[in-house]
Amino acid sequence: MSIMPSPEMTILAGEIPRDNRALQPFSNAAIAFLDELSKNLRANTEAKQLPDVMSFAFWCRKSQLARLKVRFGEEYRRMGRGTVFHITPSNVPVNFAYSFAFGLLAGNGNIVRLPTAEFASATIVSETISRLLLQPQHSALRSMNALIRYQREKDFNVGQFGNDCSLTEQFSAHADARIIWGGDATVKAIRKFAIPSRAVEVTFADRYSFCVMDEAALAGLSEDALKKLARNFYNDSYLMDQNACSSPHLIVWLNSEKPETRKHFWDALEEEVRASYDLADVQAVDRHARLMGNFVRGPSDQRAEKSSGPAIRVNLSTLDDTTDDLRGTSGLFYEHCAEQLNDIAEIVNNKYQTLTYFGVDKDLLGNFVTSNQLSGIDRIVPVGEALAIDTIWDGIDVLKTLSRIIDVR
Repeated sequence: MSIMPSPEMTILAGEIPRDNRALQPFSNAAIAFLDELSKNLRANTEAKQLPDVMSFAFWCRKSQLARLKVRFGEEYRRMGRGTVFHITPSNVPVNFAYSFAFGLLAGNGNIVRLPTAEFASATIVSETISRLLLQPQHSALRSMNALIRYQREKDFNVGQFGNDCSLTEQFSAHADARIIWGGDATVKAIRKFAIPSRAVEVTFADRYSFCVMDEAALAGLSEDALKKLARNFYNDSYLMDQNACSSPHLIVWLNSEKPETRKHFWDALEEEVRASYDLADVQAVDRHARLMGNFVRGPSDQRAEKSSGPAIRVNLSTLDDTTDDLRGTSGLFYEHCAEQLNDIAEIVNNKYQTLTYFGVDKDLLGNFVTSNQLSGIDRIVPVGEALAIDTIWDGIDVLKTLSRIIDVR
C-alpha cells in the first residue's frame, strides 16, 4: 500500500500494511493475539477501574472467541478481504478496539483511525496493542495492522488524489473494505471518498434505542432484584451518558396501572446514580438545554414528571413518527404507557436499533418485529446488555461481510 507520508498522522500501534494480504477467519494468529490482549488488560491495575475496558477484555478472551467461531460456522471456506479501513467514533472510547477485533477475526489487515480526543480507556487499550504487536510472535500481524490518529477536518476536504490529498481519501482508495462508525453527517462526508469497485462498505450511522418494561413484573420484585434491575439500567444508560446508539432514551411501560410501582424503579435508579455517577456542571447544563429544546421542537403533550436530579423524566401521552428525535443525555428519559406492544408499532422506523426489555417474553418481542413487518429494531436484549457489542450489529453479520467465500465444488 503506497500512502503518502504526512506529519499530521501519528501511528499509535503497528505498521501501515504494505500489501493487502488476508488470513482465514479466526486464524490462530488472531485468536492468540486477542487472547493475550485480554490477559494483559485484565492484569492492568488501571484498566480494572474502567468498566468499558474490562468489558472488552472479557469479550476478547479465548473462550468467548471460541463461541463466536462456532456461531460463525464452517459452511464455506472463507478468507479475509484484505485491508479494512476503520473510521471510529469519539462518543464510545473503546469502540475502535472492537472494530479492530472484528476486522482481525474476519481475516483482515486493518488501518484503524482513532478519534483525536484522547480518553484513558482508549489510551490503555491502544498502548497495550502497541506493546503486543512489537513482540516477535506477533510480527506477522504487526506488518498488517495499524492504529492511527489524525485530524477529523481532513474528512471534509475533497481534493484531487495526489500528494496533497487527505489521508482519508488515500486510505479509502486502497481499502478492500471500509467501516464507518458515526452519525449520518459523518457517513455522508466519508462517502465523498471513493473506495475500489470491489470493496465493501459497512456503515453504522445514527440510531435510536428504547426499553420496554412490564409494570406487573416490576411490582413483584424483591428489594434486591429491584436494585439489580436499576443497576443494569444504569449500565445501559449512564456509562456512556446515553451517547451510545444502543442506550435507551424512551421507556415504554406495559400493564401500567400503578404510578407508585414505576416510582419504586425510578427511586432505585436514582439511588444507584447518586452512588456511582458524577454529573458535571457542563453535563447538567447540556441536559437542561436538551430538555428545553425537546419541549420546543417535540409534541405538545410532554409533561415533566421530574425536571431535576439524577434522572429527569418526561411523560408522553402519545407517540408518533418523530419520537426518535426526543433523545436524552446524562439521565434524561421519556416515558409512555401502552396497553399492548402493538400500540407502538407505527412509530418504529429504520432508525430504531436496540430494544431492551424486562418482564416481557423475548419471543413476543421478536414476533412484534416480524409480524408488524417493522423496518427497525435490529437487537432485542435484556436490560443490562444494551452496550454488549457483538459481531452481529445493526442487523449485519460483520465478520461474514468482511470476509469472502471460496466456493469449492
